[in-house]
Amino acid sequence: MKNVSVATLSGAVQWPGDTPNAWLIGESLTAPALALVTAVVQRYGSGDAMSIEHLNRLNRLLGASEDLLPEDEEEILSFNHGRLAPPRALCSAAYADYMAHELRGHFEEALSDFKIIHRLVST
Repeated sequence: MKNVSVATLSGAVQWPGDTPNAWLIGESLTAPALALVTAVVQRYGSGDAMSIEHLNRLNRLLGASEDLLPEDEEEILSFNHGRLAPPRALCSAAYADYMAHELRGHFEEALSDFKIIHRLVST
C-alpha cells in the first residue's frame, strides 16, 4: 500500500506536527500537511474544489461569526493563478497554496485552526 505513513489504514490523517518544518518545505506543504489539506477538501469541499461557501462553512466550524468579506474572497480566489476551478472556488492545489500562505504568515493561528480541522477530518 502506498502512503501508509501519511494516512493510517483506518483513514485517519496523520498529524504533521507542531513546528513550521513539519508543515512547510520552502513555499510548499510537506506530505503530511498536504494529506491533511486534501482530506479537508474531500470532507468539506465538492469534488476537487473548495467554494467560498465551503470555506465559510468550515470557518464557522472553526469559530468564525461572519462570512468572508468580499475583498478576502478575491484574495483567496487569486490563489487559483489561472488554474481551472469552478466559479467562486479554489481547486485543490490552489487551496493547498492558500493554506501554505496562511501557515507562512500566521503560523500559530493557522496551527490552532488545523488542530480543530484534524479532529474534524479524523472522526
